[in-house]
Amino acid sequence: MKYFGKKFIFSVSFLALAAVAFFLKYYIVAAFLCWPAFALNGMEITSYASVFQFINFRLHTVFLGFITDTTLGETYYPFTIALFLTSFAGTFRLEFFKPFGLTQYYWVEIMGIAGQYGVYLYANLQHPGDWRGWILPVFPMAFMTFIGYHIILDAIRLNKKGASKLNAESGQKAIDFSLPDNKGGMVKLSDYKDKNHVLLLFLRGDWCPSCHIMTRIYEKNREKFAEKNVVTLGISPDDSNVNAEMISRLGLQNILLTDSDQTVTKQYGGRFFTSPRATYAEGIPLPASVLVDKSGIIRYVSSPGKANEFLDPSHIFPIVAALN
Repeated sequence: MKYFGKKFIFSVSFLALAAVAFFLKYYIVAAFLCWPAFALNGMEITSYASVFQFINFRLHTVFLGFITDTTLGETYYPFTIALFLTSFAGTFRLEFFKPFGLTQYYWVEIMGIAGQYGVYLYANLQHPGDWRGWILPVFPMAFMTFIGYHIILDAIRLNKKGASKLNAESGQKAIDFSLPDNKGGMVKLSDYKDKNHVLLLFLRGDWCPSCHIMTRIYEKNREKFAEKNVVTLGISPDDSNVNAEMISRLGLQNILLTDSDQTVTKQYGGRFFTSPRATYAEGIPLPASVLVDKSGIIRYVSSPGKANEFLDPSHIFPIVAALN
């Protein structure tokens, strides 16, 4: 299974160059080398969103803070602390996605953003005329503030949209559908009737880091689901080419279907919202999971606002065991 690509490798390379420059005491050069390292890792996060990217963010920001402190002769390392908080402001929710989800506890981002600027301002007041303290940390701080700000806005929008549940309910008959898969064929839900239970995973799109996390979790449990006679079908608003590229990039084997006009997502009560990132006609769907038994009856529906319900397959295994 793949976890990083070329941008990540270039990012690590820039970080290594920054370490060499720091060792040679070219502190300003080392600091500015951290900027492209950070930017490249940020560009990679929408493609893989794995623990490697999160660790990389932490290394870049803390190292840049340490360089700034060393340059200014600080011995209590305020810039290191500020940039450590920076590293959490934009990635903490992804790193701990199961307990925090999409809509809960967004005060974490608020505290991270406020904390980083509080320490940053305090540290610079000790060196009011020195440009290095103001400039060297500013790029990763601004980048993570931007990410954290949009996470907060998303959470507020989703809460207003009533993201607590789907319209589909356990016990209802599942609506049949036919959608193109990532291999160029067509898949009908009714093809699995009287043969397999089907777990439908509604995704937001390939741009979504949380959906990458979700698909990898279910990929790790693919054999367990197969043992319990469960077929997993991912449903995404992206076209088949994008889905095929995502399958290849992330090293997935589960089937990914294209619901380009999001008709099936709407039929199952999917929730939508708009944002500056929305490129789909209906808006961005919320991720969710729906279990359909082999007789065609819905047996489980996750709550979109509670990430642990659709990220943790252990919620589904007892239901499948009872069906079998």
